[in-house]
Order: sequence, then structure tokens, then C-alpha cells
Amino acid sequence: MMPDTLDLLAWLGRTSTHAAAIVLLVLAIHAAFGRWLTPRRRCALWSLVVLRLLIPVLPGSPTSMLNLLPSRASAPIAVTAPAVVAPAAPIAPTSWEALLAVPGSAGSTWSWSTAALVGWAGVIVLLLARQATAMVRVARAVGRAPCCIDPAVLALVASGRRRLGVTADVSVRVTDLAGGPAVVGLRRPTILIPPSLLARLAPSSLEFIILHELAHVRRRDLVIHLGLRGLAIMHWFNPIVRLGIARCRADRELVCDAMVLEAVETDRRRAYGGVLLDVFETLTRPAAPIGAIGLLDRSSLLSRRIHMIANDSNARRRTLPGALLVAVLGVVVLTEASTAPAEPADPPTSSILTLRPIVDGESMLTVKPVVEPAADAADLVVKIYDVRDLVVAPDGAGAGDLTAAALMTRIRTEVDPGHWWIPGENDPADHPAALRAKDGTLLVSTTAANHAAVRALLDTIRASVPQVLVDTIFVRSGVTLDRDLGLTLDVKVDEARREFRTTVLTDALVEVFLDHARDASAVVMASPRVLVHAGRSASIVVASEVEVTLPGEGDARDERYTMSAPSGVMLEVVPRVSEDRKTVTLTAHPRLVETIADVEPPHQREAKTSLTVTLRSDAALLLRLEIVDHVLKSVRPIVDPDGTLIDTIIREPVGGTGEYLYIVIRSDVVAPARPDAPSKK
Repeated sequence: MMPDTLDLLAWLGRTSTHAAAIVLLVLAIHAAFGRWLTPRRRCALWSLVVLRLLIPVLPGSPTSMLNLLPSRASAPIAVTAPAVVAPAAPIAPTSWEALLAVPGSAGSTWSWSTAALVGWAGVIVLLLARQATAMVRVARAVGRAPCCIDPAVLALVASGRRRLGVTADVSVRVTDLAGGPAVVGLRRPTILIPPSLLARLAPSSLEFIILHELAHVRRRDLVIHLGLRGLAIMHWFNPIVRLGIARCRADRELVCDAMVLEAVETDRRRAYGGVLLDVFETLTRPAAPIGAIGLLDRSSLLSRRIHMIANDSNARRRTLPGALLVAVLGVVVLTEASTAPAEPADPPTSSILTLRPIVDGESMLTVKPVVEPAADAADLVVKIYDVRDLVVAPDGAGAGDLTAAALMTRIRTEVDPGHWWIPGENDPADHPAALRAKDGTLLVSTTAANHAAVRALLDTIRASVPQVLVDTIFVRSGVTLDRDLGLTLDVKVDEARREFRTTVLTDALVEVFLDHARDASAVVMASPRVLVHAGRSASIVVASEVEVTLPGEGDARDERYTMSAPSGVMLEVVPRVSEDRKTVTLTAHPRLVETIADVEPPHQREAKTSLTVTLRSDAALLLRLEIVDHVLKSVRPIVDPDGTLIDTIIREPVGGTGEYLYIVIRSDVVAPARPDAPSKK
């Protein structure tokens, strides 16, 4: 099974961050102890970074540097109460539905993590294609360059191969391709020397250049060079990792310089620095092309190399400390944090929230204690219950609705009365059990037996609260469909003095109306069916965000603001069920808005209203709204009552568009089932 995109992104980010920390550590060691480290040990330190980037999983160790980081505790979980959605009838795709498509909605596999992964991989593909193209271009140019047939130069190459132990067959070509001396070729190494250097350098000076390039061949630096480029491409988003790889390539040049100094006589070593300066003056480009390793790829490193050559006498005395340092650092940086659990000094009394889906109205949140409560805590257990499907906010409560305060009163009355602490009425020392409500959840601290009673009471309440299945269909038309069918719609006015028309249809007439709408080429779109408890609010939103650019007002009239405006359909509905459960009273707030941003000035077409209607289960509400056009004029900063500055779009109505929005709303009372009731086969 393919790994989840989030897991892959998390691994990539953690690996890159860990490698960046190692880069900073190696840079600090170089700054503090660089004078006591040989070039080979400096490169060995960089190998720790390379190994971290190559090894996917590291072993845990108590000595790991990651043990210094704080443990990653679980963040608080934000839970949004979902609606229970029944499948809607399939509708043929239309341009209107494409406008209302919601990115990331049900059925879509696209997400921000997928987009990030595709973007990361896309950049890698582009960079790899660029590198492959450059390497092909270099290979063709090298193939066209003339071979060096100077016996003196070929003798220097043969002598250098013997001294450095190079077994590969190395050729020499005369070309300015690299702007200076360089080596290319994975299978057939080739030294590139500009013709100007061959003409001006004496054989004794040319020997240093050839030895340096042969040192790259001996160390297989061409393979390592391409591997480091691949790692830099893989972690293109991390500048610290790319800095570390660049410094690793720079220290590689110091190692080759050290090999040159070891291969020549002691009295000639200082002359090598003069040769580098002479070559630097003839460079025609700052760095060798991709696929080649130049003698002086970075001019900023020249002073370091000259300094190393001048102070070469103490190099061999520093080998042992450097080796020990690399070995110790390998244990520290190439391991993960230890996973051994630490013993807490004081057992916590908090709990872990576990999310699971709603089933038959069952609570969404369950609680598993981290540790068993202490015996002196009166055997109290803390649990959290999700009651958002049962309670309503006090300001929106109607007759028969249950608020959180009323629910807590009922629990205190029916579950172990006298056991609960009531603030301001009794002493918590004598009444240890406690209740607290917040954002549709109950925090309950009581005994395990009382928790079972609380759960049973909540299930009983759920069984007594009816559920309503709300089915909504939106139809957009350029003609009055109701008149074609001979339907009579009553004219009504809502609280905002907006006019709308409505009537009640039977289920059979609804099907006739929808068939006629399709025949008239109207856009028909069914929203998801929503199962909601009576008295609770459900929001149906099928919309997307459209960006519009508008001028400011007042002192900001010369400014341009980019704002996000909705485009789609929205419906908020609150159903209430009669005592005999035969009728449903719906309070509905439908709205259509279509934002047109590709015109100047931008426009917004809208239709909305608010109404309350009572329906039987075999009837449906047909609502007709006229779609009105508005011009989006400007952005005005408005301060809301709590002092927050809000940028508000100022609109001006233009008039009717000649289009209508029809909304069909059907509802049916569904008998609730107990969460523990067996399912019917």
C-alpha cells in the first residue's frame, strides 16, 4: 500500500530539518576547531549530513541530539460536528454545477498535502531535466574537443596515475569548455585543459594541475559530485541543506590539494599555491558546467586553499583527534530520540480524546484515561461527552428545546442525586462529582458506575429526540417554470422586505416540476440530504471562493484590494417536529450568490430570503426567488462592535437579471434508534 501523502511529507520535513541541524553543527565545529582538522576529517564530518539524508530510518539512542528537543505532545483536538448525509440522486454535470464545485469536497482526492507533494516532485523533475540536458551538452562538447597528443603532457598523466594509484584509463582533451582545468566522465575520465594554459605553463607547473584532477578520479569524486547534486535537488526547499552540500564540495577540493602535496617533493609544495593563483587569473567562467569538476569552481575558496598549502607541515599530526570527533558525532547525530517512556513523578489526571464517527447519533468523543485514578481521588473518573446533537444555545432555544444547563440539571436530578457539586449551593468537599458544559460537550467527573448511568440517560434522551431528513434541490432558470405548469405561487415578504413566492407541492408534482425544468434546459442541482435532530441547525453549503480586485474608499481610494467572495448556494435550516410527529416546521434561510470577477467592475448576482413554513411528510415547499444583479464598487473598512477592523465589499443593486432561483425543500421525520440497538438485516 502506498504511504499517505501526509506521512511522506512529514518524513521528508523531519529528515531535511534533522540534516539542517547537523549542517549547522558541522559549521560550528569547523569554525571552532577547523585549524586542528585535516581536509579529510572535514569531509568526513560532511559525510554525516549525507548519511542522514540517505538513511530513511535511524535507530533510537539515549545519546541522540534529538533527545534535547521537547517531546511532541498531542495538540488539542478541534472537532466540528458533522451532519449525517444520505446519498443524493445523481445529476448530470452542468456548467452551473462546475461553478459550484467545492475543492476538497466529498469524492475529491485532492488536498493541500497532495498539492504540496506534487509541487515538490514537479520542481525535482524540472531540476533533473535541466541537469540531464546540461550533462548531454557537456558530453557532446567533450567528444568534439581535440585530444592532447603532447608527449610531455601524456608522460605527466602516466606518472601521476602511478603516484596516486589511479587504475582507470584517463585521457586529456584541449578545450575551453570548463573555463579552466576540469575533469569529466564517469566511465571514461577525461581531463580538460584550456589551450592557453598548455602554452603558458611549464611542465613542472602543469604537473600540479594534472595531479589535482587525477586525485578527483582516484577518489571517485565524479560519482560523489552527481550524488550530492541529486540530494541538493531532492531538498531544493531547504537552503541550509544546500549550503552544507556546497561546503562539502568545497572541502573536497582541499582533500585533493592535500593529495597533490603528498605526491610531490617537500621542497616543491609551496609552488603549488603560486600555480593556483596563475590559473585563477586565466579563468573564463566562475564555475565548471554541470557534470564537470573544475580546479577552481569557487574563487572565494582560493584563500583557504592557499592557506592550507602554506600550513601543510602540521597536517598529519591532527589525524587522530579528527577521527575520534567524527566517531563520537556519528553516535550523536545519526540516531533518533530514545523512545523509552519516562516515569512521571506525579501521575496525570488528564485524558486522551479519541475521535470516531457518529453512528446512529452516538457520541463522537470517547475518553480513555492516561492512567488509573489514584485511590485517594474517591475513584473519580473524568470523561467528556459530545452532546451537540442534543443541546441548543440558550439564545436560540424554543419550546421543548434542551439547553446545556437544562441537561446538567437533569443529570444531577436523575443520576445519584446529592452526589454532585453545584456552584454556590453546596460544598465541593462533600459533593465530589462535578459537571461542566462547554461548546456542546460535557466534562463529567464522577464514579464509573455513575458514568454508565449518565451514558444511559443520554441514550434515552437521544431516543426521544426525533430526527428530520431534509432534502433540497436548487433549480436556476431563465423562464418562470411555475407559470408554464399552471402553478399558483403566493407572494410573501420576509423581515428584510424582500419579496418571494412560495407554494406547497405533493411529491408527484415535485417530479413533474423537475422533469419540466430539465426539458426547459434549466440547471438542476440536488444538494446532499441532511439528517438533523429536531431543533438543531443544519447548514448546506455548495459554494467556492472567487477573488475580486476592488478600489478602497476615502483615504484608501487609490489602493487596490483583493477580496474573496462566495459563489454558490447556501441554505441554513432549523426543523421542529410536532408532538404527533406528522408535521415539520422549517425555518429556512436560502441564498444564491454568483460572483463574476472577470468583468470591470465585478458583478454579483444574488437571491436570498428567510421564511418559516410547516409541512407534512408527503409535501414539499416550492420557493421562487428573483436573481438580482449588483455592482461591486469598493472596499470599506468597518469596525465591528468588538473593535475588529473588517474590510467590507460595498455593493449597489442594478436590477433584475431575468433569471429565477427555485428551491424545493422536502422533509421527513425519522424515528431515532438507540445507539446500542441491533441493526436490522
